[in-house]
Amino acid sequence: NKKKIERFENRKQILYCATKLGIKKIDTARKYKNSEKIIGSYNKLNKQKFEVDTKIASIKTYNKHFFNNIKNSINLSLKFLGKKNINYLYFHNYQNLKSISKKDLKFIKNISYCRNLGVSIYNPGELDNLIQNKYLKVFQIPFSILDSRFKKYFNILKKNNKKIIIRSIFMQGLIFSNKWPAKIQAFRKKILNKINFFTDKFKRINSLDLFLSYVNYHKKIDGLIIGIDNKSQLFQIFSFLDSKPLNSMQVKEIDKFFNKIPRIVYDVRGWNL
Repeated sequence: NKKKIERFENRKQILYCATKLGIKKIDTARKYKNSEKIIGSYNKLNKQKFEVDTKIASIKTYNKHFFNNIKNSINLSLKFLGKKNINYLYFHNYQNLKSISKKDLKFIKNISYCRNLGVSIYNPGELDNLIQNKYLKVFQIPFSILDSRFKKYFNILKKNNKKIIIRSIFMQGLIFSNKWPAKIQAFRKKILNKINFFTDKFKRINSLDLFLSYVNYHKKIDGLIIGIDNKSQLFQIFSFLDSKPLNSMQVKEIDKFFNKIPRIVYDVRGWNL
């Protein structure tokens, strides 16, 4: 299939460019189509290899096969990635952890060939039950100009020696798209106008610069995950990764406006695309 080959080649080109830019880590998951296989294929053929973070396949039922299913999921990821170990191994969400004890997590850590276990979080309240868990070292959370709900947890996460990895900086790439549902279209123009307003007022080069300079202000963040569709997008975003941070007054002004935005706008899971 010509289109499949073109997509495969495009992804390999993105990986090649990423290594040239000095990017050393990649976040993925088996549910992201063939991403583990593509990364594994690239690593096998190139001297510069990526460290990889991935996720345990969602295990919905806690039964006698539970640990075998998890072990099989991890082994399959290692096989696809062509790796002997995984950097950060995440649970997909809080729901996957609700029936798992600390003793179970210790066992999973021991069989997983990973450096650290983590979880991808969607709601701040979920953190209250997990921060004290000594086997969960990494928390992947949504964070952006539009969604700073987790900011109040940064200090306590660091006090408990947790890694903070942020995602959804651009609302999964949808912030500037035309895919906004009809039910929130009324917010779209208001939000985009305000983004343009802050970009001009704070003398940022463009909205990418504004978004990343907002993130860079928050020094307790240990890493960020950004999805890439093509080479040009990679180069464009990379050029602003080290944007000069906004100052505290600018961040307060941004938060004052965007903290009033309802969750239905920035939580794109409810967009039903």
